[in-house]
Amino acid sequence: ETGALKLVGTDKEKIIACASELLCNQASYQLMAKATNPYGDGRAGDRIIAATTAFLD
Repeated sequence: ETGALKLVGTDKEKIIACASELLCNQASYQLMAKATNPYGDGRAGDRIIAATTAFLD
């Protein structure tokens, strides 16, 4: 649990409540906005291409 997302289900009232919490509460928003990605930085593909190119050169 990194805090990057929140599973709220399909209940309309719960969706509205959770969205309102993020929109109206700066502290709650900042906690989610600054959460780290547990899967890396999204640049793995670039690194794989660079390593493969270097290996083949």
